[in-house]
Amino acid sequence: MARKLGSLAAAIAVAFGSLLAASAASAKSLSLPVVHQIAQASVLKPNGVAYDAYAGEVWVSSVGPPPRLYAFSTTDFSPQGHIDLPADSDLGSMAFGPDGYLYVIDHAHKRVFQVCTECGDFNVITFTSDVDFLTDYIDGYRSGPMLLDFGNSFSAGSIWSGAGFMSRILLPDTITPNGGGILPDIAKPAKGRISDEILIADAENNHLVGIGDTPTPTVLGTISVLPGNPGLQPPRDVDVNPLNLNPNVAGPAIHPIYVAFPDLGIYESAGPTGPWIQIPTSNIGRPTQVASDCDTVGATSFSQNLVTFFDVTQPKGSHCEDFVELLLKPSSGTPLSFGGALKAYVTGGGKIEAVLGESSRSASAVESKSRKKLRLTAGKVTKFKIKLPSAVAAALRIKHKAIITVKIKVTGRAGQRATVIRRVRIRS
Repeated sequence: MARKLGSLAAAIAVAFGSLLAASAASAKSLSLPVVHQIAQASVLKPNGVAYDAYAGEVWVSSVGPPPRLYAFSTTDFSPQGHIDLPADSDLGSMAFGPDGYLYVIDHAHKRVFQVCTECGDFNVITFTSDVDFLTDYIDGYRSGPMLLDFGNSFSAGSIWSGAGFMSRILLPDTITPNGGGILPDIAKPAKGRISDEILIADAENNHLVGIGDTPTPTVLGTISVLPGNPGLQPPRDVDVNPLNLNPNVAGPAIHPIYVAFPDLGIYESAGPTGPWIQIPTSNIGRPTQVASDCDTVGATSFSQNLVTFFDVTQPKGSHCEDFVELLLKPSSGTPLSFGGALKAYVTGGGKIEAVLGESSRSASAVESKSRKKLRLTAGKVTKFKIKLPSAVAAALRIKHKAIITVKIKVTGRAGQRATVIRRVRIRS
C-alpha cells in the first residue's frame, strides 16, 4: 500500500503492526489458543455464564435457593458481589445485549430478566404459553435479539425474535437448538456491513447448524459434525470467542469456538468447521454452559455446584476483537493524514486519535491535535480520516519510518467505557 506524501515527495506504507499479512490464513493452518485450568468457585446449582468485557467481570446464574447472579473478576476470579432475583425463579442461560443489560432466562415462568448489573435493578419480559423451553439469548446484527426454544418431545424447536420476542420461527422437527452464539466477520464486509451468521448446537443430531442473520432468520444448514453420540451425548452450549486467529485483518476472522458437553467435557475448534479438540480438564464436573473473553474461559457444572475458569494464551499473530477492529487504508493529502475504517462489534460512540511512539504513555509520545468522533453501530463498518501528529512527518523526513499508536475510545449505550490501542508502522 503506498501513496504520495505531499511536500515530502515520498511514498509511505501503512501497516497495522504485523497483522496485515500477504495472504489469508486458513483455520487448519492456525494454532489454537492454549487453554488451561486455573481456578474454580463453588456456586449452588450454577447454570448460565456471561462475560462483561467493559467491566472485566464474568457473571454466573445460580438456581439456588436463593436464585442469584454472581459476579467474578476476570483478573483473579475473586467474588465481586451478587444480585438477587425473584424467589420463584429457575435461572438458565444468559448473555449481555447491545444495550448493556444482562438477559437471563427463567425456566419457571417462561420469562426473561433484563438486568442492570451496575445498579442491581431488573425488568421482566414475559411470553405466551407457546414457549416451550428457552435455551439461549443471542443478539444478531440484523435479526436483533432472539431466543432459542428447545421445544418438547411433541414439537419442533423454534426461534423467537422481533419486537418483544413475539415472532416465532419454527425449525425443522429434526433440529433442537441447545445454545448458540453469533459468528461475526465471516467474509469481507459488504455494503458497509460485517458479514456474520448465527451458530446453534443441534442436540438432536450433534451438529453445529448455521442460521442466517436476517430480519427473518433462516436455516442455512449443517456446518460441522460435533463429537459425541446423537441423542446420548448432546451438546449443551456454544460460545464464539472474540479472539481473531487470522493474522490478516483484511480477511475473514477465524474465531475459536467452544462447545460444552455434559457427558464429554469442553471442545475447541479454530472456526466452526472443526476438527474438534478436547480441552484438558480435571474435576470440572459436567459442563453445562460455556462463555469466554479473549483471555479466559468460564464453564458451569450444575450438578457439581461448580464453576471452572481457564486461562487463554493467545497464539502469535492473533488479536482481540471484542469492541472494534481497525483497518487502515492510505490516502493522499496534505497535511499528512491517514484513512481507514473500524469494524464495530458494539453499538455506541467512539473517538479515534493518534500519538507518536510505541505507547501512548511513552516519553516520546506526542498527541495529535486532531481527534475524530465516531458513531459506532454493531455489525457495521465506520470510515474515518484523521490528521497525524506533526512529529510523524518530522520522523519520516529524518528516519524515513515512524511508529504511531492509535487509540480508539469506545462508549457503550449504557455509558460503559473502554479503550482499544493498536500500533501502526509507517515507512517512507
